[in-house]
Amino acid sequence: NSVFAPPPHRLDLSAKATPYDIALQSIGQGFCDQTVLGMALLAATAASPDGAIVSPTFETDAPRKVVGPFITAQSAAQLRLLMRSVVEGGTASGAFAHLAGRVTSGGKTGTADRDVPVYNSQGKPVVDHVDKDGRTYYKSQGWTDSWYIGFAPADRPVIAYAVVVENGGEGSRAAAPIAAKLLEKAASLGYLSVARPSTRNGGRAEGLPRSR
Repeated sequence: NSVFAPPPHRLDLSAKATPYDIALQSIGQGFCDQTVLGMALLAATAASPDGAIVSPTFETDAPRKVVGPFITAQSAAQLRLLMRSVVEGGTASGAFAHLAGRVTSGGKTGTADRDVPVYNSQGKPVVDHVDKDGRTYYKSQGWTDSWYIGFAPADRPVIAYAVVVENGGEGSRAAAPIAAKLLEKAASLGYLSVARPSTRNGGRAEGLPRSR
């Protein structure tokens, strides 16, 4: 279940949350936790003309199941422009340079810091120290996970995706190049030009992305 399910909800948007907490969570830090699938759904939400969040499915061209509104259509359109600028002149431009003139896309690099427990050769956590009250503290090491989310084509998205490389460093360094290869493969397989059936016939809505 933990592979596809989101982690326990940790966002603190209560009245006790400080402006600092809100700002930190807005960039994916602090109390914010996300799975790769969850981030792919956010990319699909930004790529959707109506800005709605949609339930994932394993079925190709399954009927679109809208969970509910997420952002306005106007905000989604503005977000797509900003994400396109990331690919064409921002932090992901180097990774996607070889696709210029062939495939357009939008995306966002991400760099997430987290503490990872240290285990010994027997698979047990390594003790760091025990305090005066008898509480045991375990060793951990800082990891920097490399993230990238995106959609394509930029002007009329049909696919959305997310990539994470554990302890891969900055998003532009490890995740973005993998995303570029993923996008190149999707184009070669015809995913970016496939005819999309109307939802009136039980298919997927015209111009709405599939998360991968």
